[in-house]
Amino acid sequence: MRRPGSWKLFNYIDSDFVRAYTRMGKFSLWVDVGADVSTLEQTYQESKK
Repeated sequence: MRRPGSWKLFNYIDSDFVRAYTRMGKFSLWVDVGADVSTLEQTYQESKK
């Protein structure tokens, strides 16, 4: 939220707000999901210690 009279450092365009997963291919998406699952599993294992 900007104050009245302040200026913007960047001018964003609509494509800046497109989520990356909407542009990913199936293989890349599955690799990303696999990495997330691995991270969650490791976090769970560490929390049990």
